[in-house]
Order: sequence, then C-alpha cells, then structure tokens
Amino acid sequence: MIGLQELYEIYWMELIALWVLLIMVIVLLRGIRSNYEVAINWFKSSQEFLESNFSRSALIRKSFWLDSWSQFDIFATGRKNCPFMYMNVICKPRQDLLTGILFQPLLRNYDKVYIEIPIEKMGPIMLLVCNKGELKNVLIEYPEIEIHCSQKKINNFPKSSIVYANSNACVEFMTSSSFSKFISSQLAERLVDYIYISDQTTCPRLTNSYSKKTSVLKACIRVPSKDDIDFMNHNNLNLNYFFKKILSLCEALQTLKLPEKTIQHINNNRLQIEKTFFKMNNNGVNEKVEAKRREKIRSEAIKISRMSPKEQKKYQEKKDKQQARSRIKLKKV
Repeated sequence: MIGLQELYEIYWMELIALWVLLIMVIVLLRGIRSNYEVAINWFKSSQEFLESNFSRSALIRKSFWLDSWSQFDIFATGRKNCPFMYMNVICKPRQDLLTGILFQPLLRNYDKVYIEIPIEKMGPIMLLVCNKGELKNVLIEYPEIEIHCSQKKINNFPKSSIVYANSNACVEFMTSSSFSKFISSQLAERLVDYIYISDQTTCPRLTNSYSKKTSVLKACIRVPSKDDIDFMNHNNLNLNYFFKKILSLCEALQTLKLPEKTIQHINNNRLQIEKTFFKMNNNGVNEKVEAKRREKIRSEAIKISRMSPKEQKKYQEKKDKQQARSRIKLKKV
C-alpha cells in the first residue's frame, strides 16, 4: 500500500498547483467582494448629491467586460443644461494575485474615479489642472493638450500642481472664480489627480466616440482613504462639496464669454495647426508613393538580371510596345 510520503513524492507538483489554484480562487472571491464594497460605498457617498441634482441615477456593474471585477459605472441624468454625469469607478485589481497582492507595493495602484460631464455650449476653452505625478499619463491620454496649450505659472498655487491652458483668459477665469479656492485647498491636493476642461477632446469614456470632438469636463479623483476620511470629518467636509464645485464650474463655463481677440487668436492657431498636420499627412502619402515606385524599379531590375540576353531583348521589346500603346491612347484622349 502506497504511503502519504510516497504519494507526495509522486504528485508534489500537482499538489503545489492545487494549492496555488486554491489561493487564486480565494483571492479572486475576496477581491471581487472588496471592489464591490468600494463601488457601493462611493455610490452611497455621492447618492445624496445625485438625487438632489439629477432625476435619475443608477449603479451599473459591467458584467460583460473582461475587467468587470474591478470596474463599475455610476450614471446620472435628468438635469437642465447637463445631459448626464458619468462616473467610472476603477478599483485596485484586488482579485488578481500578482498585480493586486504580490506586486502591489511596486505598482502603487489605488482606487480612483473618472468623472465626465458634457458641456452643451462652451467657447474655445482648454484648461488642465493636474498633479505633477500624473502629468505624464494625462498628456499620453489627451495628446491635444500639448498641441493647443502651454504651461502657465500661477501665483499662490500649490507647488504639486501644474496648469496648462490655451489662453490667459482661461487662467483668469479659473483664478477669479470660487473654484480656485477649492483647487488650491488641501482636500483637492489629497484627492484630485486632474481636472480637464476642453472643447477639443476626442476620447469620451462613455460614448467611445473617437472621431467627434466634444466639449466636456473630465476629472480623476482618488477614492478617499481612511486618513482622507478623517481629514474630511475633522474639517466638516464631504464629497458633496467636491461634486457641487464641479457642477457649478460646468454651469459657469456655459455662460463664460471670452474676448473676441482671444477667440480670434485661438481660432487662428487651430487653423495653422490643421494646415501643418495636412502638410505632414500629404508628405507622408508622397513618401509612400515614392517608396512603392522605388521598390517596383528594384524588383524589375532583379527580374531582368536573372534573364538570359535573349529573354532580356524580348522583355524590352514587349515593354516598348506597351509604352507606344499608352502614348496612342493619350493622344486620342
């Protein structure tokens, strides 16, 4: 009869694989539950604001997505001059043994929420307020920022934040409004990764309309940690304060009128950028045509070099006849 020691020696690899599989299943189930709790808690913290400012709001679990175990949607609609407010809750991959547990100290993932609010009527405004640590990722996600905007220096602004804008008028609007007090606060410094306002963005998260340019306010904020919650409780703050500031900013942007000179300057810059891109595209097409022509000549030369003298003579006569026929057709036309 085979003993346990002998069974272990024979099936030790299978036993290790079974233990790893069991651990992965446990991590998966606990991760799914934890992520769902994070999304529900966020929804509850924003529910009062959504119900008082929108007629309809719902938490939607993306069960048809591959990464549905760590992503959730909150959608609210039914407000005048605001088609919808969309929040995409992206949790840490707690359900993943590698990225969620083992490599978490290296990756430094955190729970975050992407907010998107379309703005129906807005001038040619582009404004980004971003945490320095997130700037690289933001510029990759929204390449139009570096094309149309420049970095602006603002006095009495947090050193950890960077501002990009397409005009000084946009900066003046931000610094003169009550929103500047919020964006300079400790709460924003703790939670806000970036706030981006633009009429040139082409990648809304909800519609996935990558060809149509839309006016929209986008923001990325971190889900408050225990320390952040203690800070908010100590200062009598909550997330409703943040949401109200965002919504009031959207309403103010719809009534903001830029000076005519500023609008003309922005439009001229955009026209110049479009012309530059058009030339670059044409040059790219011409280069491709020239490359094909050279490749055709090269392949034809290789083909002729492999022919005998007799075959080369016949090939040249055939080519001369084809050229003569093409000339006759051109004359008739």
